[in-house]
Amino acid sequence: MVYRVHGSLFAAHSQLWKGKIEDQGVYAQVELKDISTAELDAFLSVLYPSCVSTPSACPDHARTFFRSYHTQEERTLESWTHILRMAHLWEFRDIRLLAMDKLRDRAPPVDRLVLARQYDIPSWVETARSELRARKDSLTLFEAQRLDIEDVVNIYSSREVALTRTIESMRESLEERPERSVRSLFDESKKR
Repeated sequence: MVYRVHGSLFAAHSQLWKGKIEDQGVYAQVELKDISTAELDAFLSVLYPSCVSTPSACPDHARTFFRSYHTQEERTLESWTHILRMAHLWEFRDIRLLAMDKLRDRAPPVDRLVLARQYDIPSWVETARSELRARKDSLTLFEAQRLDIEDVVNIYSSREVALTRTIESMRESLEERPERSVRSLFDESKKR
């Protein structure tokens, strides 16, 4: 499939593309390998939004349309993931930050941890790990297979430490008051 895009738009947002365009010219054809049409379509939907607006704050430019990357177009989690991948790959910093912002609250912790490792987002690593440590359910086999071994060990080690503390606390409580049943201790720990 052939896409025709404005090289100046790419050059304005990416030093990588600015260099390519300077080397090859504005009308150069670039073959994109390992990029699906879904990924490219999602990425281009940010650069070429279907909604444009005229800011009322700029009456001098009342006829000029301003591109707004923050338009409220609905995009799926998968689309934002594609956008993040392309922005990271092509060094579109502002679009990368936008995709990160959109994914931060939408993506489940396992997805955020995978994305953090793939696209160098260190600020997401500990938050996602914390959420996975604290959640009631342990990692599924599928989730564990998606994560780095370091993350899986970290999550399970932390969960084990928390479980050990709970068991030790219960044991101490039983030793202090032997008349209490193990069942009552479990019931109390659930209430906390």
